[in-house]
Amino acid sequence: MWHICLGGSIAVLLSVVICSVISTRGKKNGTLSPINALMIGVFVASTIMFIPIYAEAFASDNIIVRCFKTIIIAIHHTIRLFIVDSDFNTIKNLIPTGGRLFYNIYSCYIAVLFVFAPVLTFGVVLSFFKNVSAYRRYIMSYNKDIYVFSKLNEKSLALAESILEHYDDSKIIFNNVQEQSKDRVVGISKVKELKAICFKDDILSVNFNFHNRERKIKFFMIDDNESENIKQALSIIKKYRDREKTWLYVFSNEFEGEVLLSSIETNALKLRRVSDVRTLIYSLLEKSGELLFKEAVKVPEFDDKNLISAVIVGLGKYGTEMTKSLAWFGQMGGYRVEITAFDKNTDAREKFSAICPELMDDKHNDKFSDDGESQYKIDIRNNVDVETITFLNEIQQLTHITYVFVDIGSDEKNIKTAIKLRSLLQKKELKPRIQTVITNSDRKNALEGITNHSGQSYDIDFVGDVKSLYSVGSIIDSSLEAEALSRHLKWGQEEDFWKYEYNHRSSIASALHRRMKIACSISGINKNPKERTEEERLNLRMMEHRRWNTYMRSEGFTYAEKRNNLAKTHNCLVTYDNLSPEEKAKDDD
Repeated sequence: MWHICLGGSIAVLLSVVICSVISTRGKKNGTLSPINALMIGVFVASTIMFIPIYAEAFASDNIIVRCFKTIIIAIHHTIRLFIVDSDFNTIKNLIPTGGRLFYNIYSCYIAVLFVFAPVLTFGVVLSFFKNVSAYRRYIMSYNKDIYVFSKLNEKSLALAESILEHYDDSKIIFNNVQEQSKDRVVGISKVKELKAICFKDDILSVNFNFHNRERKIKFFMIDDNESENIKQALSIIKKYRDREKTWLYVFSNEFEGEVLLSSIETNALKLRRVSDVRTLIYSLLEKSGELLFKEAVKVPEFDDKNLISAVIVGLGKYGTEMTKSLAWFGQMGGYRVEITAFDKNTDAREKFSAICPELMDDKHNDKFSDDGESQYKIDIRNNVDVETITFLNEIQQLTHITYVFVDIGSDEKNIKTAIKLRSLLQKKELKPRIQTVITNSDRKNALEGITNHSGQSYDIDFVGDVKSLYSVGSIIDSSLEAEALSRHLKWGQEEDFWKYEYNHRSSIASALHRRMKIACSISGINKNPKERTEEERLNLRMMEHRRWNTYMRSEGFTYAEKRNNLAKTHNCLVTYDNLSPEEKAKDDD
């Protein structure tokens, strides 16, 4: 029995240690934390080691009584072991000394457990007091707005720093924070600088219903695992849906998130799914979209319209969204938009067309008429690698380029490609604005204003870094979003603006385009609709309908006689002339 128990105990302990290490490295959120799993493992291993000792002590009892007493007293002694109330010498003297080697192994292993168990006890107690400290600090923040993050990572830290810059009287709370994760991701000093509260528990384990009902709570589901964000968000909604002044931001680019989150009742809670893809693209159009129109070139063969000629390098998630957005963004009186996109995949055009089929069909793409229909050209060139001479030759063939957007998958490739394009276009005496995605904030700061050996500036905008993207202005307190809500309220309820992403996106696009109409000094845009001349009213209505048509097609909608949102069909996807008088009136500002 002694040999069996020794082997079994060692096997249990090694198994638990290995599983804990794997769980920690894999960042898995199981039902047990590594320290709790070790506690259970050491407890079981220690109990097994005491069994042969007490089995001999109760050898005179019958088998049932002997087994019962042995197990109970072994468990009792293990408990004493964890609370440092056990005498090692007493146990050591009970180990048989028949085999010196076995005695040494058994006694040494027992000694390890005698040290290991109290250390684990101390760790758990320390962990408990850390959470007590967190709860104490949380209670002290009862009268403050709180911003609660499901995870501590680079994104949540960037947003938390931005929040404290804008809102002094607020408190940051991070959940599911482990010591090693703080060291690995940002360092504990960063968290201390924010004076943030850190709970070791999962965000669902902390009860925030206690908080002052007059203060705001904003939850951010910001794990890198989008499925985990959605799962936790559904639980947060059920738990806090009736609380006023409560917002929930769920970070997800997947369509699954939109479907699941729009199907659950939110009541008083305001819900927003945050797509970092759309956030970046709409932010770029908001901040620098006006330059697209100012930097357009006059082309006589296009009826003297100003040409916006955009080059998109890479049809990944950002490139695809930028291509779709530029199509409707460029629907402006006196302008013509042409988009040339390059991608190394052989089926890039087919994939893009599958996302928005009617945007790319022959009936609408590359058609420029005066009947109030969309006017744009999208040319997607497959199987073109930026590293090849084919790409250089095709760029050389483009007569006018006024804007370039680069995103081919990594910071290094994006930088290299943007610099190559700047040099290439310099030979053509073209100087379009070039924007390229750089996710690393430190790298972006280091690259700002870079020049060549002669001091010539490459004049490249590095966009999309974490600190810029995860900020109050982009996510929480967007003036564009406020305008979009105001426009939505003219025909809908506020709860539908937050809950249904279709309404949110559509209103954002409408508000964004209105800003551009003002920037382009479109006649009548700042007038009350009733005060506009008939010509102004007609021009604005047609312009808005062209934008709406293009936007809807970019979202995958196609024409049908009857509207069906589930099927993504709409009866108003026609020329302006074919709209009913009631539908034409809706296009007034």
